Amino acid sequence: MQANGIQFNAKDVFYKASDKKLNFSLDIANSYTESAGIISWNKEFTYLREESIIIEESYRLSRNESGIETSLMTCRKPEVKNGIILLPSYKSEDKNVKISYDHKLFDVVVEPFILEDAKLKSSWENGKLYRIVFTMKNKNLSGNINWKIELI
Repeated sequence: MQANGIQFNAKDVFYKASDKKLNFSLDIANSYTESAGIISWNKEFTYLREESIIIEESYRLSRNESGIETSLMTCRKPEVKNGIILLPSYKSEDKNVKISYDHKLFDVVVEPFILEDAKLKSSWENGKLYRIVFTMKNKNLSGNINWKIELI
């Protein structure tokens, strides 16, 4: 888990925008306590305007006993199949969201997430969210993870 407090801020933060794309990158290793064993965890987000978002991660760990797990939250019921997650639109005139990932790298489980907080519940249709949990199949100490998000 990421730690709280200013001492756990990200490092090497970079931002650049142009008419065609936006780049944002940072190293989040400092966002975790030393016990997490993260030497570096760089994330780079590239928004290709009107096209897609590409997320590239590279990590180096000093240890990896419990494995790597990350998750996404969504209010749309996800459909998962062979490295593609489809988030259907609510309205027929809206586009679906497609998330691509390396299915050889992750096991994926979708968990319903019921909101108990009344204020949060009123903000989301049916008061229900979904957690998409990605569990890495290997326990490598370094590697790369790539994601692509696009409207289809």
